[in-house]
Parts: sequence; C-alpha cells; structure tokens
Amino acid sequence: MAGGTEDNVTSKKADIAALVQGRVSDAREPALLIIDNPQSWRQALARYFTATDSWVSVTLFEPGTEHRQDSTLSADSPPPLDLASHVALGVFAGLLEDGAPWVNIERVTIDGATASVCFTVTENLPTARAVKNPSPFAFIFINRPERTIENIRRACR
Repeated sequence: MAGGTEDNVTSKKADIAALVQGRVSDAREPALLIIDNPQSWRQALARYFTATDSWVSVTLFEPGTEHRQDSTLSADSPPPLDLASHVALGVFAGLLEDGAPWVNIERVTIDGATASVCFTVTENLPTARAVKNPSPFAFIFINRPERTIENIRRACR
C-alpha cells in the first residue's frame, strides 16, 4: 500500500485484517462510517445495500498469506470478521458516472480516537465491465485499537 499523508508522531499505522470492496452501493453521496458492533453493521448494510445481488471482493489478510474470495453481501450478511475484535471503517465514493471505478485503500492510521483513511478512486478500466451509475465502496476491517474510534477522516496528500 502506497501513498502519503501528514501523520503526526502519535499516529500508528493500523493493521488491516480484511478488505471488502465493491462497485455498486446505494450511497449517492460520499460517506465515511465507523462500524464497531453487529447492530451498526446491519444498519449500514440496510442503508447502503438494498439490492441483494451486490458483488463484492473479500480479501482476508493473515501474516504471510493473502486469501481472496468473491461473495454476496446483503442486509442479512454477517461481517467477514468478529466485530468484538475488529472495527470496520466504511468508505463510500458516492454516485459516479458510468464505468467500473474501484476504491483503493492505501493506508489507515489511528491517532487517539481518530481513524485517518488514505484512499483513491480508480478511473474506468478498459478491461472491466462498465457499470451504469456506479457507487464504489470499501469496508476496511482493522484490529480493534485500545481506544474507541470516534472520528473518521480522509487523509491523503
């Protein structure tokens, strides 16, 4: 993961345990979410995913290995990891023009009660299937930090 932010010396890079990404959600405006319990997970899915056939890529990160699988995400789907041990940070790009954009997560840092997410949204890829009015998103599951995350912001330069 590349990119840069101006993090102060108290910031710590978060360990990403899983990444859930997709090209289609119901988010019409950009949004950043903190999801730290099963109820907030169900609420986020119900608000942003009314279609039960949303395609997502799920990447689980383990020390030394990477496991990738395709799955379906719906309002009844459990998170890929236990929210007692992890926090999910939701990144929604909002409604875009036709194409096949993707939210690329570059880095997550934690500074006290604030999570800073550095991400970009890709341009349309010629080899990808075009999607009419895409609204790409990512859920980043990080190991639960010692302090509760109360704020989330986009932080890239």
